Amino acid sequence: MARLSNTEKRQLVAATKRRSAQSAPVLPPLSPRAYMEFATFAARFGPVTKPVRFVGDEWKL
Repeated sequence: MARLSNTEKRQLVAATKRRSAQSAPVLPPLSPRAYMEFATFAARFGPVTKPVRFVGDEWKL
C-alpha cells in the first residue's frame, strides 16, 4: 500500500467535506410481480463454465 503525501491527504479531507452536486438517484422498489419477471428473465443467463488454462510447469495456487 502506498503512503499518501501531505497534499494528497489534504485533498482527500477536502473532498469528504464537499457536498456532491447531484445526489444519487432513488430507485423505486419493484413490485413482487416485476421482481419475479426480472428474476425469470435473469435466470436464462446461467453461469458459463470456462476452461482453466494453466500454462507452464512452475505455477502455484
